[in-house]
Amino acid sequence: MTCFADTSLLLSLVGTDAHSPSAKRWWRKLNGPLVTTALVIFETENRLRSMRLQKLQTKEEEDECLRNLSLMVVQRYLLVREYRSRILTAEARRLVSHFSPGIPHGTLDVLHVAAARLLKTDTLATFDENQRTLAKSAGLKIVP
Repeated sequence: MTCFADTSLLLSLVGTDAHSPSAKRWWRKLNGPLVTTALVIFETENRLRSMRLQKLQTKEEEDECLRNLSLMVVQRYLLVREYRSRILTAEARRLVSHFSPGIPHGTLDVLHVAAARLLKTDTLATFDENQRTLAKSAGLKIVP
């Protein structure tokens, strides 16, 4: 299994939220690294900063989460892969037109599913229900 990690999964792994216990249990059982993109990393970092600004976590908690995220990359538990934006946009358009008629999807959700497909992963790790629906329609397995 080659697994693409989205923002919701990374937030649960590096921090503490309602999904953290199941995310961490699942991750400990995973045999191999997760794959993601720089866009997912940026979205995760930005969400952590937003949580601090909304007073949902302290500066110290934010810093710890950011350190944990960096460690995942440095220790190669999380492999950051890239692709050409022109190709990503074409795949995202294809996904929207073929797999989501009548269902609105957020732009980043579509881009993450498109990236997962372009990077040849067979599984998407997410807690985002809308993204799960799109990924499943596009032929990806969903975890946790």
